[in-house]
Amino acid sequence: MPPYEAIAEKFDEVLKSLREIAPTYTSVDDFANEEKDAQFVQAFRKLMRSMNVLQSYADFDWEDLGISEQEYEDYKSKYLDLYDRSKQDSAKQTTSILDDIDFELELIHRDVINVAYILKLLAQLKEAKTTDAKAQKKAIMDLLGGDIELRSKRELIEKFIEENLPLINDIDAIEDEFEKYWHDEKVLALGKLCDD
Repeated sequence: MPPYEAIAEKFDEVLKSLREIAPTYTSVDDFANEEKDAQFVQAFRKLMRSMNVLQSYADFDWEDLGISEQEYEDYKSKYLDLYDRSKQDSAKQTTSILDDIDFELELIHRDVINVAYILKLLAQLKEAKTTDAKAQKKAIMDLLGGDIELRSKRELIEKFIEENLPLINDIDAIEDEFEKYWHDEKVLALGKLCDD
């Protein structure tokens, strides 16, 4: 396996190419034509590939990169917006350059999803309107199902969403409430293990 530093350098080159096309994630909204959209999709896809390789290293740290985790997620959101738009165009039978591009969504599902990220999504779910809440909950469950580490915790997180989240009034308290819930569930599991 190549050293982490070499992969990080390659990542920086790919990031530089992406920023030449879209200096910020909001630049994507200002693209004049689908050719620019296609260039962005191809550049971000390369960035995702590099990111997946980087995250497989124990040395991985967002601090070493020229992009923050939030900014990466913001770019990813624009990437997914373009994917959604290409699917809508296909449904309307509109010809689009993006139809010929493989978005490789499996790259996104390989991203490491940690509990902190899930907590951010839970806060968004709490603030969501009733109509959006069902879709957001499904998105969270899909993320949990797609991540090997969190798949085993899916049932517990779903139980937290159903039983505890509606009782929390302050979204800033979600993290503390989740940690308390998680601790209580560990104690219950340990007690059950001892009984067995």
